[in-house]
Amino acid sequence: MSPADQIDTISAAALVEPAPATAGPAKDDARILADWTGLDARDFSIAYSSVRARNSSLPKINVAVTEPIADPDSTTERMRLILALCRAAQKAGMLGELCQAVAGIEEDVRKRRTEEIRWILERVGYGGRLQGVTNLGKGMGSPFIFYKLAKIFEATAYCADAAGRVIGTAFLVRRDMVLTSAHVALQAETNEGVVNYPPKLRNGLQVIFPATPGGVQRASLESKALLAHAAPCITANGKLDIAAANGGTELDFALLQLDRAIQGVDPVPIAGIKQPALRLLSYVIGYPGNANAAYDADLIVEHLPNAGRIVHNVNTIPGMSGSCVIGDAGVPVGLHEGDFPDLDAHGRQNKDAEGVPKVRNRAVLLHSISACLEARTPNPLKAGATQVGLALYQQSLVDRLGRRGTQFADAAVRDRWQRQFALVTAPGAAQPWIVHPWFNRSGARPGMERWMTAAAKAEATDDRVLLISGPEGSGKTFSIDILSALLDTPTRDLVRLDWVEGGAAFARIADFLPDGSAFSASGTRTRDGQVKYDTIPALVEMLARVGGRDRARDPGHHPLFFAVDAGNGAGAAAEFSEWVQLIAALAAQPWARVVMCGLPADLQERIVDTLDRDISTEQVRIEEVELEHAGVKDVAAFLRRHRRLDGTRFADPEALAQAFLSPGELHLACPPLTTANAALLSIALLRDLLPIPGTSAGGTAP
Repeated sequence: MSPADQIDTISAAALVEPAPATAGPAKDDARILADWTGLDARDFSIAYSSVRARNSSLPKINVAVTEPIADPDSTTERMRLILALCRAAQKAGMLGELCQAVAGIEEDVRKRRTEEIRWILERVGYGGRLQGVTNLGKGMGSPFIFYKLAKIFEATAYCADAAGRVIGTAFLVRRDMVLTSAHVALQAETNEGVVNYPPKLRNGLQVIFPATPGGVQRASLESKALLAHAAPCITANGKLDIAAANGGTELDFALLQLDRAIQGVDPVPIAGIKQPALRLLSYVIGYPGNANAAYDADLIVEHLPNAGRIVHNVNTIPGMSGSCVIGDAGVPVGLHEGDFPDLDAHGRQNKDAEGVPKVRNRAVLLHSISACLEARTPNPLKAGATQVGLALYQQSLVDRLGRRGTQFADAAVRDRWQRQFALVTAPGAAQPWIVHPWFNRSGARPGMERWMTAAAKAEATDDRVLLISGPEGSGKTFSIDILSALLDTPTRDLVRLDWVEGGAAFARIADFLPDGSAFSASGTRTRDGQVKYDTIPALVEMLARVGGRDRARDPGHHPLFFAVDAGNGAGAAAEFSEWVQLIAALAAQPWARVVMCGLPADLQERIVDTLDRDISTEQVRIEEVELEHAGVKDVAAFLRRHRRLDGTRFADPEALAQAFLSPGELHLACPPLTTANAALLSIALLRDLLPIPGTSAGGTAP
């Protein structure tokens, strides 16, 4: 039976009787639609049949109307028919489609008011779901991306000019190097209307990392900071070249050498991907013309292989040139360059639905930049030594400086130190003071830092042992913190121990081992024999695997630093024969480096003699460093460079020297802590807190 024949079987009364007014308790959607419609039974059946023509799961009309309807309000033939069809559509999951068909007839034939049509479509025709995809093109990403984005955010900085204006974004690619756009870092020049970017950095360029775990870290650039660059891909009037005709070489990047290492931050890898995935969610993090970071997520939409670039739809704002473009898996893939008009086939700029001109964003592939750097000899990203810089940014080091005061014998001096320390390092702007000076411009410290940097390389070397000595408070323990700052992954490549007596050290070393192995005694050896032939070889073998590396088998891994802090020469050499054997065994390994701080003089001599006489270590070179206390020149050098970074006033050198030599200063009363006092004085001067409360110029502290 055709739909028309089915309709003809319905009584005439049902075709003309109007829908009754209803009131009462809440109804389900089928009843709501039946009550709302003003169509007669014939028109409603036509709407039902049009839906069934697209989905055969709906029963035929003559079948649907025979289903029993338990509804006391269905008192008329018309209402029983319409409600039966609504119930059938609801049961088949097609009520929304039926509602849309009915609303269309209501609007076209009965001229139902627009607000009434909208109401029923929102209530029944479409309705809401517990979830829905609003942008199928964007798709969805994994929440694990947030961890990766957070790490890249920590490594993202803004570039400021000499006036402090934010002019672009950069990100850390080595502890002491950043990557940014060439048009951000270089000073533009205009000659007869033609814009170009010669290899000359902007004056006073600074790089500021606001979001590191240790707080804000600032860096400046040395005079030869431009390590590598490729010219911007621009037109003569300074606009982004849309065609990118020379894009294979004009990669618009600048690799910059900072004057210090940024601490507590993982550099961003730039090996990149040659063809990042298209149509998957990607991200950009940068600084849009101010010190407040911004990010957005959208799609990479096109590869430009001949230009070494990609096109993406992620929103960017002026100031975000030099930002890192991150792919869907959290892998850095691009260096954001700029935007250009989105043109149609006739060269006219496309507009969105609201008439706003559309643009496209472009980024240089990190893979292209990496290949450009690899083609250079040497690769500037891999050459040269990492520098710690002016300071370490770590609150625990500042706290340890405060504890130095407990070493004063005089109770009054201890109390004065603690009061001054609390005032000088008081939190500012609700943030703890975390900057600890590093006086690396004089004495033995620069050479010590160079040794550590060279020893950290994976290449084979005979420079494997460093012995650090010096007076109390000169910074021997702090030297191990400097070493940690120089290492890319100190948690994997540095075992740090305090000096303990005898074999107890072996139990502590076991805490660092991959499997925490215990050492069982041999039944056939004496204790000395067991230590020499069993325990120490086993320790050395396991130390080679600290940090998840296998240094003994893979020489490409980073060396392991074994650093022991002996304090200030406490203890006698006779107590530490097992230490001497362990140090000699480690020094014989090409993957190991040994750093010993504050050894007793007689033990230091014994270690040197043992290594010289042992055939396995006779080729090993031992570096001996004796630290001196920091003085007024070190403080002045620290402030001169650090204040240049912060853009604050530099204290007059004569006034600085006078303050440093004031009779009220602690270092004059307690010479053994001169370096510690120089650090405290530097912090006070840096924060413009002099004279330190509790002292008086030219007088003595109370």
